[in-house]
Amino acid sequence: MSPQPDTGEDRFLVRALALAEAAFAEAEASYRHALGVIEQVLGSDHPEVANLHRHLAELAQVRGRHAEGEAHARQALEVRKAALGQGHPDVAADGAALASFLVAEQRYDEAEPLLRRALMTFESIVGSESLQVALVCHELGDLLVANSRASEARAFYERALGVRRRLLGDGHPDVATTRHNLAVLHESEGRVSEARALWAEARAALESTAPAGARSDSH
Repeated sequence: MSPQPDTGEDRFLVRALALAEAAFAEAEASYRHALGVIEQVLGSDHPEVANLHRHLAELAQVRGRHAEGEAHARQALEVRKAALGQGHPDVAADGAALASFLVAEQRYDEAEPLLRRALMTFESIVGSESLQVALVCHELGDLLVANSRASEARAFYERALGVRRRLLGDGHPDVATTRHNLAVLHESEGRVSEARALWAEARAALESTAPAGARSDSH
């Protein structure tokens, strides 16, 4: 089998990836330098140290370096918890961020308590009608589906969808994501009519936000 020809698109993609990796490396170096300075000047237990570990975790996640990212996410959580206390919403956000690494590694038993604790914190601090609550509910739905607990996942997806629709509107991408996941879940469990209703809602929302010339004819 002869090798595939090298196209202009291939070369462009390679260059784009190289530029992105260079930018990531530069960002990592900046974050690490800032971390060293902040630790030296303000101490290793300062909340800004947690912020920098969080940034490094996010950067590692984008680059596919999950073990490194988990270590930074865990450090961010520990520093923030020591500085602000378990019940602070920033601690809840760090816990949810750490949970995302654990879910990716299929460590569901470790991730679930972090997400449930984050949900309780957000409910008590920012209220049940908040985007933070919706996000954690969505992530709990994802976790429970991955852990073969679909019946539990459904309630979290439905709650996330309701809050996101009310706060963001039907055409928002986050609404579309939760609606899609819930529809797939319904379909996998044989509730075809419920799944079709969600697909219809998705199409209506997409068409309502599309430019007039791009909308399909409704004959």
